[in-house]
Amino acid sequence: MIQEILTYIIISFAFAYTIYNFVIFLIPKKGSANGHTCSGGCSGCELKTKVNLEIKIKQYN
Repeated sequence: MIQEILTYIIISFAFAYTIYNFVIFLIPKKGSANGHTCSGGCSGCELKTKVNLEIKIKQYN
């Protein structure tokens, strides 16, 4: 019983850590243009273009 609970806790922490890192990957910190994030340093990324377009559309709605 205890082993199952610990397993579920570890799996939930791993899942939360994965989601957190994915969000950090997509949303860079303001003022930093390092190459470690998706929209931080490059200019030709399709994902960056799509995400920025969706953000602009949501700002006007």
